[in-house]
Amino acid sequence: MPRPYPLYRPELAAADVELLEGLVRRTSLAHRVVQRAKLALLLHREPGIGNREAARRLGQHPNWVCTWRKRWAEEGFALAALEDRPRSGRPAAVSPPGAGAGHGGGL
Repeated sequence: MPRPYPLYRPELAAADVELLEGLVRRTSLAHRVVQRAKLALLLHREPGIGNREAARRLGQHPNWVCTWRKRWAEEGFALAALEDRPRSGRPAAVSPPGAGAGHGGGL
């Protein structure tokens, strides 16, 4: 029995494909960005590929493939789409040594 065609199918413009091909060859780029670029190219070249097969080829979990495939299909693809979204919560704050409240700095 053939598997159903993937529900989410991101569309890439020719300019995006060229940009992604350049990104996967760069050695100074973060690994996570390169992996996402490789996934985008794979989904472009083989739109019918399943999440499990794509994950196997890239050494990732199928949920990872599903997450990115859905995001790009719903929101469109752009270079910024390769980056993580901002997380909620308070930003980390680092104080200089000895500047904390209640620390007199002396003995």
